[in-house]
Amino acid sequence: MSALVALKQGDICRATAEVDVLRHSYAEKKNDRQLENRLWEVQGMLLCKTGSPDEGLKLLQRAVDKTKADYGHHAWGNGAYYMEQWGAAALECGKLAVAEEAFLEALAHDPGSVRAALGLQSLCQRQQRTEEVARYEALAKKCWKKADIDQFISLREEVLKAIPATTEASVKTGGGT
Repeated sequence: MSALVALKQGDICRATAEVDVLRHSYAEKKNDRQLENRLWEVQGMLLCKTGSPDEGLKLLQRAVDKTKADYGHHAWGNGAYYMEQWGAAALECGKLAVAEEAFLEALAHDPGSVRAALGLQSLCQRQQRTEEVARYEALAKKCWKKADIDQFISLREEVLKAIPATTEASVKTGGGT
């Protein structure tokens, strides 16, 4: 959790130290699948933020591949978690095709995934796919209809600003994916 918080705050030095702690823990507990997934998650996100997005996204996808058919993972409501993380990281890196794949997979596993719906809304907005923007916005609102509206607005703003400004130009020219 400390590594995720550090990444969220943009504290790369602290995140790197936390990833090292996870690596050492995993070296001692090679059979701990949950620890392995957590390591892949934070290590992948760290790589995405430090200039190695392709390697980072591969680690996040590995966590998705390991958990998408895991009943134990899904039984506790975590079915789309790694898919959402993969999509969010891809969105931040400007890897729009990967982000779309991840968010669509998240919705397939959890039709109530508000993060996936908001991610797709943001992606479609940047690509000027207006019909889909409205559809994903309506889905996100439907998923969140019984939850706190202020939290929804905060989450929506966070996701909608996830694509770097440089990606917008590359989207118009067909790049950035």
